[in-house]
Amino acid sequence: MSGWQIMEANHQQLTGFETFFRKASETFTAITLDLGCRPDSPDVERPWMCRLSVALRKPGRDGVADDKDEIELLEKLYTGFLDSIKAVRGKFVAMVTANSVRSWITYMDNRDSVAKAVQDGFAGQSDYIPAVELVHDSEWAVYGPLYPTAEELAHIRYKRAVRESLHRARAMSFGVVRNLRSDGDDMSPREINYSIDFPTSEDRDAFIRRLDEKAFKIEKIGEAAKGENSLPYPVHLSKIDAIDLPRIGFIEQYLIQLAIAHSGRYGGWGCFVQKPRKVPE
Repeated sequence: MSGWQIMEANHQQLTGFETFFRKASETFTAITLDLGCRPDSPDVERPWMCRLSVALRKPGRDGVADDKDEIELLEKLYTGFLDSIKAVRGKFVAMVTANSVRSWITYMDNRDSVAKAVQDGFAGQSDYIPAVELVHDSEWAVYGPLYPTAEELAHIRYKRAVRESLHRARAMSFGVVRNLRSDGDDMSPREINYSIDFPTSEDRDAFIRRLDEKAFKIEKIGEAAKGENSLPYPVHLSKIDAIDLPRIGFIEQYLIQLAIAHSGRYGGWGCFVQKPRKVPE
């Protein structure tokens, strides 16, 4: 078992749709896949695979869609097709773009549902002529190879962890700024402190080695905290900056990405209240 596989074995099954990219030989492929289908595949109640494909009108150099107008048009087409698929109990599992072709992959309970789904999904539009491939795929052999590799899954977990941490951090930042304003803070530049916690001293030290030391001052490298704590090795940083949410958000994104890459968790930021100086009369 590789390191990636061991790591994945210790994680719960991912759910929901996720977009990732894959390159094989000279082919660049963009895949949006329903990861939650994996435990239940193959679905014996939906043995018919329908692949609906359209040629891109303005493909990018790598063969995927990058024209804003076309992306919006394809999104409308996808929404209409998805509604029609749901109406006939189909299961949409993937969207794949490669070699200037966009494909939507669905599993159906019977082949007669396909014609209705395609007709209803493309009703009222004349921008694309769909190509329809219908195959009896009781083993879900089309879905299987699209599923992320262990390395791709690890990257997806990393992206999701970053998104979730950024969401929490931004909510906390709004709260900190709100409290500062209520205390009469002048929002001027001062020392801002950031904290990150790690499961091991090795993870913490690896983070410090990667840190941009020109941008941050290391205030304290904490010892292992006593008691039950899954992240007992902290590091505290400081940086001179104004209290500016976009600027702080940019810094937090950098720290969160670096922390998660080393199994750490970003704890947030704080500073002392700084009020306007009174001008002598």
